[in-house]
Amino acid sequence: MRKVNKLKEMKTQTTDTLIGAGTVVEGKLHSNASLRIDGSVRGDITCKGDLYIGENAVLQSDVQAANIYHAGKIHGTVTTTGTLHVSKSGKIYGDLNVAKIQIAEGAVFEGTIIMRTEVAKQASAVSQPKNDKVKVVK
Repeated sequence: MRKVNKLKEMKTQTTDTLIGAGTVVEGKLHSNASLRIDGSVRGDITCKGDLYIGENAVLQSDVQAANIYHAGKIHGTVTTTGTLHVSKSGKIYGDLNVAKIQIAEGAVFEGTIIMRTEVAKQASAVSQPKNDKVKVVK
């Protein structure tokens, strides 16, 4: 497992796609593999692999990925079925919908957190019976 405070030192060879520092992307991003962002993105991001967000990255995006390693700044909703790792330089302004979370001391977060595992999602679906008949009350 990678240490959250070592995000700055991660090699770019561990990712399939890199958006480098100084690069600005506007629009939706879809990736079937891992992705590292060191620049700026304005638009939703969907990544089926792991997402690495560098210290100088600024995202004005709703973000969805398998696991997220975050050291930059996000304005938007963050969703992961795995773990959200936030380093001490990480800042998130928005809501989180995660299975697991690790936040280093010094990180900034403003929003709400919803934590669910796949087992909890399945259990809540089973425990809520469907009502086939709807009764209208006047």
